[in-house]
Amino acid sequence: MKPHSVPLRWALFACTLVLLSVAPIGARSTVHAAEFAVDGAPTIKKGQFEIGVFSASKWGMTKRVELGANPIGMFLLPAARAKISWWYDAKPSGHRHSTFWFSTLHRVSVPTPFLFLLSREGSMGLIPADTEIPFALQLENAAIVSAGFSDQLLSLSAGIGVAIEGAGDLPMIEFPFIYTTLAPLYAPYVLRGSLSLEGPLHGPFDYQVIYRMNGFRPYADLAWPDGPAPWVYAQETALRVQLRIGTSQRLSLGVTTSVAHYPVGYRFYWIPTVDYRWTVF
Repeated sequence: MKPHSVPLRWALFACTLVLLSVAPIGARSTVHAAEFAVDGAPTIKKGQFEIGVFSASKWGMTKRVELGANPIGMFLLPAARAKISWWYDAKPSGHRHSTFWFSTLHRVSVPTPFLFLLSREGSMGLIPADTEIPFALQLENAAIVSAGFSDQLLSLSAGIGVAIEGAGDLPMIEFPFIYTTLAPLYAPYVLRGSLSLEGPLHGPFDYQVIYRMNGFRPYADLAWPDGPAPWVYAQETALRVQLRIGTSQRLSLGVTTSVAHYPVGYRFYWIPTVDYRWTVF
């Protein structure tokens, strides 16, 4: 990895701790939490625990603070997240007819175990086996605004990702989806933004459409064919259809695509997705 100053990274880390320490624990009398966890600003209800098989499980610590982690993923890429609801404008009829939410999302991850997994010989080795794998810590902070209309939820987020890492010389991993996840390791910072729309589709079916854009400029000494690395982008689009099973279960099927600028040029990839979520109180 490339040596660099870390004031911005430590500043973001400190801000995250401050935000978590002063997060609001009360709530208005109006119910504003989602029946199921959503990609936007609303948080789930206090005491609600939503378990995901392939996605992060989430817990409503308070009426305004939602915590999340992926139990299976903790063994490969340890990560934890917190979504804090700072303000919302809710009508008396409750969440589904509320009009506006503002939240912040904070995520910390340690990609070191995952990097060790990728450092091997053979087809699954994306990093040379003799590469020195340093300890790395990634921080993500984002602001989310959501607007509800006719049971639909439109959300927009903007954030920044940085990494506080140790010494080392880690080559760029040019692999779809991993490329964007680990992008903070290869640049001073990564700008992230997303736009999502979700809501009921028909009967027990819901839908979710998410567009994510990542922009960053890799360190100058990373390999790039035409001289210093330019600003590059990586965008992902996810389309999911979710089947509600009773009042506490969801089965999700979808597809996620990726279009990204690599040193070898622009590449397009797609993968099918599946998930099962169960909500308990």
